[in-house]
Amino acid sequence: MKKILLSVVLLLCGITMQLFAQVNGIAARPLVSTAAKPVYYYIENRSASAGFTGNVLLPRATTGGKLRHALKTTLNNDSAMWQLVNESGTVKLKNKLTGYYMSGSHTCASAGDVFEVNKYEGLTYYKIRSGRQSPTLAHNNNLCDRQTAESDKLHWYFIVAPESDANYQELIATNSYRDWE
Repeated sequence: MKKILLSVVLLLCGITMQLFAQVNGIAARPLVSTAAKPVYYYIENRSASAGFTGNVLLPRATTGGKLRHALKTTLNNDSAMWQLVNESGTVKLKNKLTGYYMSGSHTCASAGDVFEVNKYEGLTYYKIRSGRQSPTLAHNNNLCDRQTAESDKLHWYFIVAPESDANYQELIATNSYRDWE
């Protein structure tokens, strides 16, 4: 009887963890990195209520259009990678594939706005925004928008891309990063 009860508890714990776990890796602190030692992130939404869990932030093919969010695949892997860069004292969010920046919290542009993250106390996800706009929202039709009212569609994880892990670990070990917390 004890084994059956233990099995049920472990099963329920596993299901609960899967409902709230990141899909594309383990959540990490977003750190600013350099061109010489870049750290790329998958920025993953956690909205279970809207069915967006695991969707990653994606740029448009051209500037001006709203950012997208969708599941990461082998076809969109490089476009799903973003880097926090410091340009002339301003932190910006830059896409690996296109070189475009997040602008106005929901579009991409050839020049970026200041990028900010706000961590939820004691949790591993963040609100993200650029240009001092309202936070980025994973919205309908796999497009991003902006919203101020609280919603789990505003919650984003930063997942270190596997090829950036060594650079991320070096930043942590040497304390040579900007701490958002």
